[in-house]
Amino acid sequence: MAGAIGGTHFRDAAMYVAALIFRGKIGGLVNIIGPVTDDSFVGCPRRFGTVIAHDSQGFLSGLGTGRGLVLQVSTLILSRFVMSSI
Repeated sequence: MAGAIGGTHFRDAAMYVAALIFRGKIGGLVNIIGPVTDDSFVGCPRRFGTVIAHDSQGFLSGLGTGRGLVLQVSTLILSRFVMSSI
């Protein structure tokens, strides 16, 4: 369920925290490092689409930084939907 819209795992939680604390660029970087590391350890070839999807998730999550709680949660939900759609 980790790839579904409703599923979130530890890497996503770490990315959300990094994005909300350090803004979108760092959130995007954190969310790229995780899948590339996973693919390297498992032996799967890295796909360019995966990098774009996870980077967009991290960047969009950071757009809620410094805003109200409702907007922060909305950007997190939107980022998860966008990442799952790509």
